[in-house]
Amino acid sequence: MLATLQPEVRFDPADSDLYFLHRGEGERDIYFLANTSGQPKRVRSSFRDAKGKARLWDAMDGSVRDAGSGARLDLELEPYGSALVIFDPDAGPAPRRPATRDSGEPVVVNGPWTLTFGTAKARIDRLDSWTRISERRYYSGRGDYTMEVEVPRGPRHWRLELGEVREIAEIKVNGTPAGVCWKLPYSLDVTKSIKPGRNTIQVGVTNLLINRILGEPAPDYSALKPLRFPEPAEKKMIAEPLPSGLLGPVRLVPFEVIP
Repeated sequence: MLATLQPEVRFDPADSDLYFLHRGEGERDIYFLANTSGQPKRVRSSFRDAKGKARLWDAMDGSVRDAGSGARLDLELEPYGSALVIFDPDAGPAPRRPATRDSGEPVVVNGPWTLTFGTAKARIDRLDSWTRISERRYYSGRGDYTMEVEVPRGPRHWRLELGEVREIAEIKVNGTPAGVCWKLPYSLDVTKSIKPGRNTIQVGVTNLLINRILGEPAPDYSALKPLRFPEPAEKKMIAEPLPSGLLGPVRLVPFEVIP
């Protein structure tokens, strides 16, 4: 009689937005889990071939933390987020990673902002897509947002949350580089750069090249048709320029490190 083979990974509840890859490396089993949706996911994952202690590896900063010793793990995945889960029978305890929690009221960064494109500079009272600016509708490149914000005394740790960014943001706080955000949730720890009182925040955003392409006249490909040269499909697939820039909302969130 043939035995029924269980799935390699089972998600509870079942979710068509969740995918996985599995590979073996010696005695270790390595799983890459991905959330392909724009919504956060909290799910219990069961691993058929799991042996030994489970560890979660953060591919962004290289940190490792223990996740338990069973084949069932409760995992949280950010929107479009992923996780590396490694089961290793020979693994010792992972270095302890301090936990954090939000504490106190966030500081909403409303503006006004100074928006700079090269030498062109303008004051904006609210964040919106560059495509709503007539002369920037088909612009591809970088725009720099600058503003000042008052930070209260008390909290020792601050996280800058940018909200929606299209597409990559480079952040400076008081002239000091604080990091680059290129994926959700577009936030980073700015504790080392922030101070009580007046602070200057600069966010340099770079969008995609497709907007400039959409604004250019269509090339004449007639001479290439006898060669059966396929015409580029970008303009057929994307008719309107994509939203661009810093869309927000932007806020500074105080947090504390749990000992």
